[in-house]
Amino acid sequence: PPPPTPTVTPPPPSLSPSPSPLPPPLPAPLPPNCKRWCANNPKPWEEKCNWVQNCAGCPECLVSPPPPAATMPPPPTPTVTPPPPSLSPSPSPLPPPLPAPLPPNCKRWCANNPKPWEEKCNWVQNCAGCPECLVSPPPPAATMPPPPTPT
Repeated sequence: PPPPTPTVTPPPPSLSPSPSPLPPPLPAPLPPNCKRWCANNPKPWEEKCNWVQNCAGCPECLVSPPPPAATMPPPPTPTVTPPPPSLSPSPSPLPPPLPAPLPPNCKRWCANNPKPWEEKCNWVQNCAGCPECLVSPPPPAATMPPPPTPT
């Protein structure tokens, strides 16, 4: 007898429908210190990036800052090199003394404040350390005590 003819059975119908487009990817989760509202906040990123708890981790804060817009860097401070020592003993002029830094409890505005120093010197946190408060008070007016009377 002839060999049996092989029967080709078609594959079973697939249970999955034809390939559908993939759903849009979800936005990447934001780091904990980048709240969703940071991007919509109208403040400049230079300020928002200092909000450590809320916006400092946002991608805008992690990139290097853009170069400053059209501001020129300050000119380099000239370094004064002393002249070579001369063989003649001529005295060299001294540079003017720098103003002494103010102590922490002498704010710059104390000198311009119109209140009298007697009052400002009682402002311990702000003006009590100013030189005007550290001088000894003037001697009392010319009221001399009467001389002791002999007994």
